[in-house]
Amino acid sequence: MNKLKKSGGFTLVELIIVIAILAVLASIAVPNLLGSVEKSRKAKDIANAKLIGDTVTMWMVEEEYNSSFTNYRVGLSGGTLKIYLEKNLSTLPRPVSKEYKGIGYFCVNHDGNGNITVTTTDDDKIILYPEVKITTTD
Repeated sequence: MNKLKKSGGFTLVELIIVIAILAVLASIAVPNLLGSVEKSRKAKDIANAKLIGDTVTMWMVEEEYNSSFTNYRVGLSGGTLKIYLEKNLSTLPRPVSKEYKGIGYFCVNHDGNGNITVTTTDDDKIILYPEVKITTTD
């Protein structure tokens, strides 16, 4: 008798079903992963804004500086504040999240009464420091 040998491999239909299941799982997981990446970028921007705000506060105390200033662009503007920031921060951070990218740098504002804000745009539309709340789109 001429019997066919049954091989131990998978049939084409079985492989297609497995690939289809993996594609469905990937279509569910990838958007959630991308959302998590953007959320972590926002958190990084907020942490950097707090670091900049705290460093500027230390500079103002050490220099006994109490005049107001607006739109000090971290990394672009000069003066003793830039020297202090470069000395106390390993790198001068820039915004990385899509929402906070703005014009590509953080701006520091001081009203002359000790109130400091850190924003990502010259027109102060997105304040990251001191009052920041991360919103989610879940």
